[in-house]
Amino acid sequence: MDEHTTKANVRIHWPGLRLPVTVLLDDPAPCRNPAWYEFPEQGNVAVVPNSFTEEFADLVDRTGAAGKFSVVPCPGAQGRIDEGMPGISDEEMAGFLRLVRERIAPRWDISPEMLTHNKALDLATMQPLPEREDVWAARQDERILTPYIARWSRTASPRPGPSGRRWKRSTRGRSRPRCARSAACAWAGTSCTWTPTRRSCRPA
Repeated sequence: MDEHTTKANVRIHWPGLRLPVTVLLDDPAPCRNPAWYEFPEQGNVAVVPNSFTEEFADLVDRTGAAGKFSVVPCPGAQGRIDEGMPGISDEEMAGFLRLVRERIAPRWDISPEMLTHNKALDLATMQPLPEREDVWAARQDERILTPYIARWSRTASPRPGPSGRRWKRSTRGRSRPRCARSAACAWAGTSCTWTPTRRSCRPA
């Protein structure tokens, strides 16, 4: 354990007598292995059951671990996690998002990992572009990248973590539809406003 002693003979310890460590956990995708989308020829395991994410949440509870947990908003460019994904039931998706929101987000910052962690998306058509996101992004400027990254940052972040801004929760409008398109809504279980004209959901 590192200790520091000042000139006044005051000894300083790390919090909890443990060295603080921040964990950066990249690329989780709901119920699927991102490598399965990215490298289909390698025979990677496809399914990551919610029980695996639950075991991770148990580890967080036991150890007090904290850091950054990223959620891919449009895994493999196959669809959006707030509208449902091919091969993933609404129940599975809602279960994953509930685990992230209720068990992980209280101690971890939740952030997107670009949009697909695979092929870049044409935002006008929602179709994959020929290039990978990292290759495509390296040639773009702020004017292009800002709306691209911001497009579904809320989708990937069911609720900002402890160091991020939290949306105001409200009981206002409980009788209104709350992103009723799918049980997989990233805001399911929180109070939000459904805007049919914009086909979007936003926190209240």
